[in-house]
Amino acid sequence: MLDDNGTPNLHFGFLSWNTATSDSNASVAKGAPISAKQIPNMMLSIDQLYLNESPYGDWQLAISRNGDVVRIDPISSQLQTGDFKGSLIWQDKGKDSRVELVIAANGADLAELTRKFSNEAIVSSKKYSIDVGLNWDGHPFYFDRKSVSGRIAFSAENGNFSKVDELPAFLKALGIFNIGALSRRLLLDFSDVYEPGLTYDQFKGTLSLERGLLKTTSPISIVSPTAELSIEGEADIVNETLNERLTATFPISGTLPLAGLLWGTPQLAGLLFITDKLIGDQLSKVTSVQYKVEGSFNDPVMTPIRYRPLEKKAK
Repeated sequence: MLDDNGTPNLHFGFLSWNTATSDSNASVAKGAPISAKQIPNMMLSIDQLYLNESPYGDWQLAISRNGDVVRIDPISSQLQTGDFKGSLIWQDKGKDSRVELVIAANGADLAELTRKFSNEAIVSSKKYSIDVGLNWDGHPFYFDRKSVSGRIAFSAENGNFSKVDELPAFLKALGIFNIGALSRRLLLDFSDVYEPGLTYDQFKGTLSLERGLLKTTSPISIVSPTAELSIEGEADIVNETLNERLTATFPISGTLPLAGLLWGTPQLAGLLFITDKLIGDQLSKVTSVQYKVEGSFNDPVMTPIRYRPLEKKAK
């Protein structure tokens, strides 16, 4: 079908795309399966996209080409409670080929958006905003972690992370979701914090990417009804390793008694931080502990360290 300008308008009920296996990733990264000059101008609508046999929802693309430069703008997906817009530019110049991707998404319930990338909703919210700007070497058919650079900013309010232990690797890179490891380390029951998921009042942060190294520009923080978790540091998304510092702040007068922290876990006695304002009648209000988070995304090692305030970034 052609539109009024004679541009093909293609509609697929479903489209399945299988990427190369990890054994052949190196060869895929060197060259695209097709050249930019083979891609015609078109409008493309997909009711259900499958990538490596996993569903990724509906997508609408406006594709145009000028010489060896392909522009996909806008990239959109239908949301009942939000708005998703993106654009992608591919400069097909051989070994100097480059991809730029920009995404802006905002709305009410993140569950609707995350269902497009998972069989189940990963996280819900009452309000969210996501801004992503990334670029990498090569072509759009292969996401080259070694060269990817850019910026990611996000915020969400009043929601829940379901099945924390089953979150995808890109969220585990934030390190803040190692709640199970934290509870085991403290030898205390934090079930009200993270089961059946992690309920939050606010979740936000800003990250920079420089050739595969993800760094916190401002600390990633989760404020929940019973705890506040913050993390800063860096994650190597190529080797999937963490080098971060996690701060956990809990109300002592609530579910975590001070005696339990001191007597049940004597190794933390010298690590507790209680501000001067909390001395005296306010002693039982709040305490914070910190851990170094190192190792792999799926099995990080958490080591207690001396408390120091998180760095405040200039606005």
